[in-house]
Amino acid sequence: MRLRGWHVLLETGAGHAVESHPPTDRRGDTAMSIDIPNYRVVDTLGTGQGSTLYRAIAVATGQEYTIKYVKVQTPEDNRLVEQMKDEHACGSVLDHPTLRKTFELRLVKQRFRLKSAMLFMEFVDGVTLSDCGERLG
Repeated sequence: MRLRGWHVLLETGAGHAVESHPPTDRRGDTAMSIDIPNYRVVDTLGTGQGSTLYRAIAVATGQEYTIKYVKVQTPEDNRLVEQMKDEHACGSVLDHPTLRKTFELRLVKQRFRLKSAMLFMEFVDGVTLSDCGERLG
């Protein structure tokens, strides 16, 4: 499906592919949040090396997810997407109480170029490492 120049490919562990609507930034390139069809983004959890983590709720089920979002702008960002692919390959098959599960990886393409990637993960409510460091002094 072609949507305003965007292609979205959902890759699953089973090798299935489904097209979907792309995410959109709410305030351009400097957005603090994104809009993802069928999800309500409720919080920005943090940022890391080239990625932003969001807490989102699936509109249909009410299930909470953590979504890791990478906007591809440099060659270094492509490396981050490759790491996300590896993270999803492991997180979708391993089942252990101390490991966060991953559910799907979405790659957003525009005119055959990768523009962004989103990794949908299990939301785990807890204290961040930076909060732990602040508490310990």
